[in-house]
Amino acid sequence: MSGGETWDQRGIIPRTFNFLFKYITLMNRDPNLKYQLYVSYFEIYNENGYDLLDRKHGEVPFEKWSKINMYEDMNQNFHMKNLSVH
Repeated sequence: MSGGETWDQRGIIPRTFNFLFKYITLMNRDPNLKYQLYVSYFEIYNENGYDLLDRKHGEVPFEKWSKINMYEDMNQNFHMKNLSVH
């Protein structure tokens, strides 16, 4: 999950987290600012979405993982059901 040994070998997820935390560190000079980060992580495999941060998945085989359902509301906003937020 951490990527390669050098920066050039790292993937988008480690680079994104590195950027976010550096940005917060640089911008955190104002004592009135407060940052909150929330993370969800899912994959699409064979046209099905799966929550990769769901702790229950360690206890059950892949075939029994709950699937993420994506839908669009009347305001054209997308929502994902069964996706955890950490």
